[in-house]
Amino acid sequence: MTQRVRIRVVAVGLASAGLVAFAGCRDEIAAPTMGFIEIDTGGVEGVEVFVDGESLGTLTGAPVGPVDEGDHSVAVARECYESVLGEQAVTVRPAETSALEFVLVPREFGSVAITTSDELREFEVTGAQILREVGGEFTNTGLTTPATIDDLPCGNETFLIRMNGYPDRPITVAVDTGVLTEVHAELGPRRKVLAEMFTYQTCPNCPESSDALKEIREDDPDRFFVIEWHTWDFTHFNLFDPRWKAREEAYTGGIPLSYPGVVIQGGYADDPRMLDGSRPSEPVQYRQRADYYLAECDTDCHDRAGCDECVYALIAEGSVTPGTTDLMAWLKWRGGSAPGDLKLRFVLIENEVSALGIGSPFYYVPRNYHEEAVSFTSPGEILEIHTSLSVDPSWDVSHMGYVVYLQSDATLEVLAIDGT
Repeated sequence: MTQRVRIRVVAVGLASAGLVAFAGCRDEIAAPTMGFIEIDTGGVEGVEVFVDGESLGTLTGAPVGPVDEGDHSVAVARECYESVLGEQAVTVRPAETSALEFVLVPREFGSVAITTSDELREFEVTGAQILREVGGEFTNTGLTTPATIDDLPCGNETFLIRMNGYPDRPITVAVDTGVLTEVHAELGPRRKVLAEMFTYQTCPNCPESSDALKEIREDDPDRFFVIEWHTWDFTHFNLFDPRWKAREEAYTGGIPLSYPGVVIQGGYADDPRMLDGSRPSEPVQYRQRADYYLAECDTDCHDRAGCDECVYALIAEGSVTPGTTDLMAWLKWRGGSAPGDLKLRFVLIENEVSALGIGSPFYYVPRNYHEEAVSFTSPGEILEIHTSLSVDPSWDVSHMGYVVYLQSDATLEVLAIDGT
């Protein structure tokens, strides 16, 4: 015997237009109870829509919904735009799409006032160029700090502050309608690098290495510094000092060198740490290592992004005078993790030194030296450290300068450096 089975398909509140849900056996077909709203914003993208005060997200070009049938209030919002018509009423009918049109116009312009100061010494810096990012490139505004830039559209604006002696400093400012936004940029020291060469006065293998370091310094005299420690103790070697030997042994642990030995920035990231000897490939590596370290942190470090290697900043001032030289160093811990056992080292340097029994002069010869332990209590702290170094009457002060550097004796990493 054949049985007939009767199946009823019932439509309920729709999840989307045209969809039908199966609801089992009922005696009637349910009508749709929801509809959609199509919103035209005149081509303005990124608009957020609100129905009865509740956000339904950003418009995608498709109708909004489903929305319950009945009367609703609809509003739209877009950063830096104003809705001319404000909130609008709409009646949603089941299984239909209602249409609304909104007019969005850009809000009024705002202004930005920019001032700058030295990060460590904290004095106002004036005359820094202000460049504005337009179309992915920075163009000169023709203004210098301090300055106010008017007629800026609402939204984020990025500027670049450029000043001799400082790395370029980008800043991003949120411009608001009819508001003068004040922004202050600190300008910090540029990245600088130290090469230490361990040598002695009659070293036959050293001149080529010394010349290679001298060439790098002459290419970038404001950022690349050299100290040539004379560390072989013969009585007629008048450039030797036991303190220089201690600097060598800090790197070698007392193991004899095949002179010359060269370390760049303490060699903390290098393998081997010290380039030992004078093979032709080694002067090439001096340049490679110098370029590597010079490239670190030569952009903005103030927001910590990409600057984990440059948690300290250092500026030194002074001049070498007969008798006694006074040096002042400003040292800042910007924040972030850093090695311990910190020493700030001051070195007087003389160039064009004629040594006993040697015809050609020496450069970057250390003459006097002072070091002291330093420590910080909190990020952002700035230390001011002063020292005096005696100057022997036999030294030519017209050929003298100084190198000041912060080093971790825990890792031997050179963390910051300045000099002349």
